[in-house]
Amino acid sequence: MDELILMTILNKQHITMKDTQKLIYILLGLPMIIYPFVLLANMMSASGFASKASDLKLFVVNGFLWSSLLYPISYLLALIPSIKKRKYGFTVPLIHLVIVLVFFGLWAYLD
Repeated sequence: MDELILMTILNKQHITMKDTQKLIYILLGLPMIIYPFVLLANMMSASGFASKASDLKLFVVNGFLWSSLLYPISYLLALIPSIKKRKYGFTVPLIHLVIVLVFFGLWAYLD
């Protein structure tokens, strides 16, 4: 009897693709909460980074700083397909976050 009640409750709470996309956009928007602090830290890192580093390290550091700086633009541009009811507009900020994480990982590895 309890299993029957549980099954009817689960069937009534069917999660649609639209709900999943909203959840993904919310999760991808969470980095925007800390963005003012990231912007300040990026400005301090850019001004204080030693230019005597190798070209690869300089590329990785600048790549991380610029990619993390431009994330809000990527996120806002991804909202346009969402407003127009198109699927998979969230891939742009998702790819952008992966790029930021790759640059951060490389920077941590090169230090």
